[in-house]
Amino acid sequence: MALFGVGLIAFVLLPRVNWARQEDRRAALIVSIVVVCGMAFGTFVGRFSFRLKSQRWESFAVEVTADELVRQMDGEETRIARENVVSIREYPRRGMVVTDRIGWRIFVPQTVENYSGFREEILKWGK
Repeated sequence: MALFGVGLIAFVLLPRVNWARQEDRRAALIVSIVVVCGMAFGTFVGRFSFRLKSQRWESFAVEVTADELVRQMDGEETRIARENVVSIREYPRRGMVVTDRIGWRIFVPQTVENYSGFREEILKWGK
């Protein structure tokens, strides 16, 4: 990613610099350093954020009972009672979202184990 920043600088900034003037050279150097450092920082932050999100999804578990839907993720539990469900939306190739009266939402991706059984049970709630 940092190489992209260097290439961008070389292509856009460097031809426009008057290399005879010391102020222009200094400004070009400062801009180059800021862009490269920004790209490196962004890459680091992005990798860190992705790793944390991946760890959260590894702890994901969902359970449907006759009376409620329970999601456990990252040590926290969210429950939606069957009688409080106001919306069940299914998104093709992604999963479904169950929403209750106060706005709590539980997203269940299609990648969960036994998604088809879960889907059939939840869709009965909407009837």
